Amino acid sequence: MELNSLRYFICVANYLSFSKAAQHLYISQPALSYHISNLEKELGVPLFIRDKRQISLTNAGQILLNEAEQICEHVDAAYNKISALSVPTADTLRFAFLEMLITPCFNRFISPFLNRYPSIHGVIERYSNTALLDSLLQKNTCDFAFTRVFLCDQYGYSENLSYQVVLHDSLSIVVPQNHPCARLDSIQDLSPLVGSTLLMLDKEVAGDCYDPCFKKLLQSHGFGATVPDYLLRNMDDLLGQVAAGRGISIVPFHDSIDVAYNGVKLIRLVGDDVPNADIVLAWNRTTMNQNKEQFLSYLSEHAPVPSAPPV
Repeated sequence: MELNSLRYFICVANYLSFSKAAQHLYISQPALSYHISNLEKELGVPLFIRDKRQISLTNAGQILLNEAEQICEHVDAAYNKISALSVPTADTLRFAFLEMLITPCFNRFISPFLNRYPSIHGVIERYSNTALLDSLLQKNTCDFAFTRVFLCDQYGYSENLSYQVVLHDSLSIVVPQNHPCARLDSIQDLSPLVGSTLLMLDKEVAGDCYDPCFKKLLQSHGFGATVPDYLLRNMDDLLGQVAAGRGISIVPFHDSIDVAYNGVKLIRLVGDDVPNADIVLAWNRTTMNQNKEQFLSYLSEHAPVPSAPPV
């Protein structure tokens, strides 16, 4: 049971309206209904009584509401206590992440490092694509950034920017599980998908990835649209729409990130024209200090650059 699902459920229960809850959460109503349906399937009981005019909580829904509110309150309290400790000091390293990279990169690289050097305090910040490298190179508000190599290439040349590959990854086409292409693990010819509704993350959430990274690739395979058909506010919403059969998407994760989402299939994109989606650690070479040197040394020793996977 995911924390996001509980928060979605609480919002619907408070409004007793899927449409109002969807507006509050900035997700589509079909995607919200999909999340609630999955939660009901997971628990094995209905949580709402639905009719044409109104909805109400079942007995099980009322029990879950009481428990879910306490769970979310405890999690929020813990987060606030931890955030209060995140005051930069001389022994602080500030790590910036794209949202989808936090779990794989923190668990593999940062957590072991901080356990080995408890005197160094780690601060974690989430950023959109476009703001991430600005925070590193222009604003100096972070020490390291975990991002994608194609976003570094998109950023343009900077003599201050250094980066190294820490995990190999790739772009994927996301289709519903019942799609004819869902039997494939990789795909090079996208012509069977031409004409499909294209869903992408909103620029405010993901930055402008479509034009520089995906547009040329898709148009070379026959996609004629100059912009995606629909823009979604978050990854859960996007995957929910694909699972519901409302379109396909292209996303920069496949090998390194486990997407536990019912109803979709990720198909790895292969070919010479596919942008490199490897995950990199980036830093500003002009702002080095002892702690940054220590982290890079640790990474070199305990997480050497991986060998490229077979195509």
